[in-house]
Amino acid sequence: MSFALRRTGSLASSIGFHMAFDFGAIFIYSGKNAGEFAAGRLLQTSWPGPQWLNGGMLGPEASRMVFVVIALLFFAFNRAYRAAKFPGSSVRS
Repeated sequence: MSFALRRTGSLASSIGFHMAFDFGAIFIYSGKNAGEFAAGRLLQTSWPGPQWLNGGMLGPEASRMVFVVIALLFFAFNRAYRAAKFPGSSVRS
């Protein structure tokens, strides 16, 4: 979030991504949030496989695949927002 704030000058992108990830993972793909399924979810899915891949009781947020998603986000932000826009971000020596 701090990287996105420094590059965009706003927390809107971080908040929006977090909301979209939670909505997709919990309500659309029926992932668990803190070990519980959401009431009124769209799909009935099962998450077979090892816990490192599916997150186990905590759902996809606890999966090690989240690190891949975070790395892709860093890459995308680095490509899309080259210059820092946060107020006072110029480095002085």
